[in-house]
Amino acid sequence: MDTSANGLLTTTDLNTVNYPSGAGCFALYEMNGNANDTSGTYTGTANNITYQSGAFNEAIRFSGAGSNIETNIANSNFTSNYSISFWVNLDNANTFQNFVGNYQQSPYGGFTFMSRDVGGGVYRFGFIFWYPTGALYNYVDNNDVVATSGQWAHLVVTKSSSALPILYVNGTANSLNYRNTVTDHGTTSQNFKIGNTLNNNYSAGLIDQVRVFNTELTQTQVTTLARGIATSYSGSATNVNFNGSLNFQPDLVWVKARDAAHDHVLVNSINGAGSNQGLSSNATYYNGQY
Repeated sequence: MDTSANGLLTTTDLNTVNYPSGAGCFALYEMNGNANDTSGTYTGTANNITYQSGAFNEAIRFSGAGSNIETNIANSNFTSNYSISFWVNLDNANTFQNFVGNYQQSPYGGFTFMSRDVGGGVYRFGFIFWYPTGALYNYVDNNDVVATSGQWAHLVVTKSSSALPILYVNGTANSLNYRNTVTDHGTTSQNFKIGNTLNNNYSAGLIDQVRVFNTELTQTQVTTLARGIATSYSGSATNVNFNGSLNFQPDLVWVKARDAAHDHVLVNSINGAGSNQGLSSNATYYNGQY
């Protein structure tokens, strides 16, 4: 109830690898002050990143080319059914940005999530396969759902071994444009990375809660992961205020210096905190006047 009526993932949901239950998640990067995989199997190596307040607890902030988390998740984990889920918050209108993937430039291969700036701090998302022959690529782009700079968006790509991928933004599958109908990406020797994966089209912003699955997620499972943003788990607020910690007003504030001989100062919400309103509990004066 801090700022909305939306239902969010619980602490247990956030730090459980097998979530949603039975969906096949085998790696989870919570980004809470480190690059660890919660399962303990695919712990990453952080390069030139910082941690700050995220969608849930902390997130990682990227600061340019070479800023990423390198994992030991090999391309062999992406040759059959798989899915990838994460939260992203963009704050810099680079023409293109990339977030996660295992792209390799020479010879071309692998995949990457990307966004492209369409002006006014608004982004469209895409998912790209790369093929060795002639640098052929399959750009899976959404035209109907966008994200705004400074706001969190939830992205999922689901892929079966014999079909084109499906891209979800905030729990919704999008109308997609496919450059061609090849159903899988070329071989790559690159492991899975979070952050800068494609030349200098680096991520400028925050990424949180990265999950990797060995299954093609269902719509219901995607909806569960995207809880809190336009899903059936969100509420509708009627005639309520969300004060939270943003404009919280205590009834009484009592201030005392811990390491000096200063008098106590008390201020209450009835008299207000302006001039000539302070009281002292250990002296016989009112706002400095005896």
